[in-house]
Amino acid sequence: MRSLVAILLLLFCCGVSHADETQVFSLTGGWIYVTAAQPEGGRATFHGRYVIPQYHINDNWSIIAENDNLYVSPVAVGTNQHVFIAGPLYGRNVGKRLYPFVFGERGRSRI
Repeated sequence: MRSLVAILLLLFCCGVSHADETQVFSLTGGWIYVTAAQPEGGRATFHGRYVIPQYHINDNWSIIAENDNLYVSPVAVGTNQHVFIAGPLYGRNVGKRLYPFVFGERGRSRI
């Protein structure tokens, strides 16, 4: 009975999206893992998190910003890389599920 009440309360609190509403803001986040061979031998590893907020101006144009925090090994013990970039994004709907896009970003990287 408690689980039924919890499910009904959850469904009641969830907003209903209508077809005429447009999404104004989206947030993407995740984990990055990259490994690369080094000229002297061995491998360097980048791993960390990223967050990408996106503000939709209209159906085609958006403003995006990206914040990456990467931890690098074995370049140096405790080496961190912080990336802050932002820029415009242009995309168009092609059919119901395809949304090709192009974007340009500019920013700063700190080690």
